[in-house]
Amino acid sequence: MKTNIFVFFLIFFIQTIFSQNRISAYYGFSDNALLRKADLCGGPSFEGEGGDLYGLNYGKELFKNFSLETGLEYSKNKIEITPNFYPGIDMTPREVDIEILTVPIYANYTFLKYIFVNGGALIDFELNREEYASTDNQSGIGFGIGIGGKYDFNDLTVFINPFYRSHAIIPFEKENYNQLLNEIGLKFGIGYNF
Repeated sequence: MKTNIFVFFLIFFIQTIFSQNRISAYYGFSDNALLRKADLCGGPSFEGEGGDLYGLNYGKELFKNFSLETGLEYSKNKIEITPNFYPGIDMTPREVDIEILTVPIYANYTFLKYIFVNGGALIDFELNREEYASTDNQSGIGFGIGIGGKYDFNDLTVFINPFYRSHAIIPFEKENYNQLLNEIGLKFGIGYNF
């Protein structure tokens, strides 16, 4: 039994030493929407105005064509809020920003040499939260999924990654009829393999 455990750890250690690592930087943009599981009567309307994201990513190849990814990402999503009609109330829409710091924990599988799928959990922290905000807190656990293409130039990799993400599926602050920020967009970037 001890021999089997030793052999397992030896193989794992050797595999870890010779496996591929990648550090990537990327930029992305998205369309977005704030969605609820139920419609509320008398509330304002929320219209997504798009968002930008910037990120750094670390990937560790565990097996041939399969790796785990994590990193740090900053996104800024614009939402236009229009008050519900009520006589004497100013109906002028206003724009708010939802800024989120995200730690993605993704699995990545490459097939056909240039195509990959990735997805997993998002751990989100809303940065610009105000005490009486017009939107629900997006801090929590969400998920993301994507499919993309990549091309390797020796130690460099360029990639493009269409994605879908939903934030605060499990919110850190529970609210009734919690809003979920959803994004569909495109990331592209460059990575260094070592």
